[in-house]
Amino acid sequence: MKKSLLFCCIFITSLSVFSQKPYSSAIGTRVEANTTDYPCVGLSYKHYTDEKKSFEFIAQTDLAHGIDICGLFIYNLKLPDVPNAFRLVLGGGGDFGSWSGYNDDFVIGVATKVGAEYTFDFMPLNVEIDWKPVFNIVTDKKERFWPMKLGATIRYTLKGIKGSSKSSKKR
Repeated sequence: MKKSLLFCCIFITSLSVFSQKPYSSAIGTRVEANTTDYPCVGLSYKHYTDEKKSFEFIAQTDLAHGIDICGLFIYNLKLPDVPNAFRLVLGGGGDFGSWSGYNDDFVIGVATKVGAEYTFDFMPLNVEIDWKPVFNIVTDKKERFWPMKLGATIRYTLKGIKGSSKSSKKR
C-alpha cells in the first residue's frame, strides 16, 4: 500500500513538472529563405498562453523590396518520451505586407507553419526551424501561393512565469 501511494505521488508530481510551459515569452531574429533572390530577415516575438498554445508575431523584410507582418496562433506539441525542451509547432494565421519592389503594392494572405523548436535549459535561448507557406488572397500578381518559405529563428527567452517558486526570495 505504501509503495502504491508513493508511486502515485511521484507520478502526479512528474506530470505537473513536465506539463509546464518552457518559457512565457521570447523575442529574437528570424531568417527566411524563399523563391526570390533575397532572403528575408526580421524579428519574431512568441508568447505562451498555456503549455500548449502560443501566439507568434513576425515582422520581416528582404531589405530591398518590401515588408511583411505575420500573426500566428501556434499549437506546441510535446512528443512522448522526448524531453520537454523539444516541441513540434503547428499553426496558422494572417499575413499582410507590401512588396512594391516586386510590383505587388499590398498583399493580404493566410499563413501556416510547421516546425520544431528546442529551448535550452542552461541558457535563456530557443531555436526553431520551420516551413511557413503563404497563400495571398489580395495581391497584384498571378502567383498566390508561396510554398518555399523555410525559416530559422533564434530567440531570447523570458521566463517570468507568475507563481514561479524561483521568483520568491529565500530567507
